[in-house]
Amino acid sequence: MNFLKQIGDSIYSPVFYRAQLVKPAGPALVYYFKLILALALVLATLSALFIVPNLNRWLWQIKPALLDIYPDNLVVTVENGEVATNQTEAVAIAWPTEWQLTDDNLPTNFMIIDPSLEVVPTNWKSLDTLFLIGSDFFASTKSANMDQVNVEIIPSEASFMVNETNIGLAFSEVEPWFKFLGPLVVLLIFIGAFLGLTLMIIPLLLVALFTWLLILSMKKILGLSQVGYWSALGVTLHASTTALLWLVVALSLGWAGGLWWLPALTLLVVYINLVTQIANRGEL
Repeated sequence: MNFLKQIGDSIYSPVFYRAQLVKPAGPALVYYFKLILALALVLATLSALFIVPNLNRWLWQIKPALLDIYPDNLVVTVENGEVATNQTEAVAIAWPTEWQLTDDNLPTNFMIIDPSLEVVPTNWKSLDTLFLIGSDFFASTKSANMDQVNVEIIPSEASFMVNETNIGLAFSEVEPWFKFLGPLVVLLIFIGAFLGLTLMIIPLLLVALFTWLLILSMKKILGLSQVGYWSALGVTLHASTTALLWLVVALSLGWAGGLWWLPALTLLVVYINLVTQIANRGEL
């Protein structure tokens, strides 16, 4: 059967569902994996069209943005885990203007470098910064209201120097790899989507139990002598088409929250197709 027709019939076709009631689950499983493969490809394609261009644009903005905010002539030296600068006072580094940040919860400063600090100040909010480098530690805020701070001690064997030239050279080394990040993101989204949709079979096994009970309650009206659980599973897999299509739309638009409505929508599709089938037989 034509795959697109199968999708349409799985959304609504009482005749199609009548035929599924006496079929094993095998063909429905094949259909389900074809469907989620297609949906994973759709999500990957959408990411290639909308996410990857923004990712590439952001990646190529990092180097000029950092070089723009890095103070002229600032040299940060780490020797045996101890931080020092060629400045007499603490250095505050603002956010890159290219990033055009609009979050009011973000602190004013991107980073403060103050080798005179031997411990993290108890009142982090007063620093008004996202990152802080002290005498031998690196600290960052972990929450929007800046009431949680993560502190990492710089390893005692660490020895290096950072200046504007080194930053430019470092990015020049990694920039050739930027072109691979877009395809990698698309591949990971495809794999993640396919695996996630594959795992949807687990709750659908439970939904199939309710489908089975629903069919058994209508068995005589439907003119069936017996219906097994595996046939009910096949019906459920086809009925999940509407829910999975809506899930992809919701994910694409950023609407997806809880997934409680997926089994409910699947059972609703089963019920509508069965009731319509009964009505067509003049039994309702």
